[in-house]
Amino acid sequence: MLLSTKYHLPHNSIRIDEFYFLLNVIDLTKDYYIYEDLRLLFLRRQIETGTLKTFHPSYHSNLYKHTNSKIRSIYSNAISQPSNENIKKLLDCQYTSKKTFKQIFNETVRDYTEFFAFLGLLPTYYKGKTGGDKRHYVTERLRSFLANKLSLDDILFDFKYRNSSKDYNSLTMYQISVRPFVVALKAAQKYFDMGFKKINNKIISAIVIYSKDED
Repeated sequence: MLLSTKYHLPHNSIRIDEFYFLLNVIDLTKDYYIYEDLRLLFLRRQIETGTLKTFHPSYHSNLYKHTNSKIRSIYSNAISQPSNENIKKLLDCQYTSKKTFKQIFNETVRDYTEFFAFLGLLPTYYKGKTGGDKRHYVTERLRSFLANKLSLDDILFDFKYRNSSKDYNSLTMYQISVRPFVVALKAAQKYFDMGFKKINNKIISAIVIYSKDED
């Protein structure tokens, strides 16, 4: 059976401490950020605060102990002087034989920014479209969340995955009307009521994918 709709939870956006850290480095007075500027900002602030090795110990270890002395030096300079210029040099360095560090770190930034967009905190309008800047808009919803006027529960349970980061008018797979976190919790409660102590995550995922309504 082919699915007509599909959910995608960015799998690299998994640390709640990093989730809050990245949101708190956003300048709330700005109208929007270009994606490339967010990538630069997120890496610079993690290096400035020493949290890169906390959030991504493998990145830190691989750069710090890299077999290429030039890359070790670039990383050392970025730590001692985390200017935008030095951070850009770090992003452009050849991290593996096939990928630059920019391409590696991009996996993390992409998933967090996409998750922020799904939540309505930093929505975008370029997915599924060509041309133009990749803008992420600073919203009143983000300001309210960081001011503790909205809880994490509030934004998660409003989350439908049908959002402005996808051009869903032309992609039927994103035309979804149920809230996945709500469906998952209701399904889990039914299993617990039947006496189950644990639920296979694949079962929960399947229930969410195939659900046509929240009941």
